[in-house]
Amino acid sequence: MTEDLVITRLLRVERMLCLARTEAAAGAPGQGAPAVLTISRGGRPYEPRLMLFGDHDTRDATRLGALVLTDSHVVAHCDGHASGGRREIADVLMDQRLCMPPASESHLRRRLERYPGCEVAVARWSDGHLAVARDGAALVMTCDSSGAEEMWNPISGSFLYCWSAAGLPLAELAQAVLIVGRYTAPNDADQGRLTTVGRIHITEASATSDVRKVAS
Repeated sequence: MTEDLVITRLLRVERMLCLARTEAAAGAPGQGAPAVLTISRGGRPYEPRLMLFGDHDTRDATRLGALVLTDSHVVAHCDGHASGGRREIADVLMDQRLCMPPASESHLRRRLERYPGCEVAVARWSDGHLAVARDGAALVMTCDSSGAEEMWNPISGSFLYCWSAAGLPLAELAQAVLIVGRYTAPNDADQGRLTTVGRIHITEASATSDVRKVAS
């Protein structure tokens, strides 16, 4: 996985997956593949799903269950000139500059209009990240720890893109538990291991705006 081309795999978790907690996982690039485990907690029930990023330590992932989707897509950045040419072909646009609501949502929608090949645009804002998708969904994403934030920052847009590419509604994510960490699968064991660094909380942007209006 490079900065520009991201490879993802989405699997149904149908066998045992061991979860372990450590604060060191986010900053240890050699210890497994970045991963997000999604568990339904309301709405339409479904099996837990595990999304893996990159090729590192993913060779045994199919032991966990059926492969839903394998995808590769282009990510470009909007906070500098280096990715300027790649924005025209990007599937995901990322902006790490701080955008303040409410202008940030309309800004991202204009960005999707400017780059019609892009499916997801993400920007930092006061509470974490704001994402706008081609289908009209607008989501606020926050992390519950610095380790989760460090890992989530570069993969947030890719996660949403792959989830949508698999035919899954982005709205489901607001009713799910998202656990981020690093996945490893020992060669001599049938079960995988997810070393977790925290959770991601996703809400619809309209709901977040309503809360802000009440609070003010």
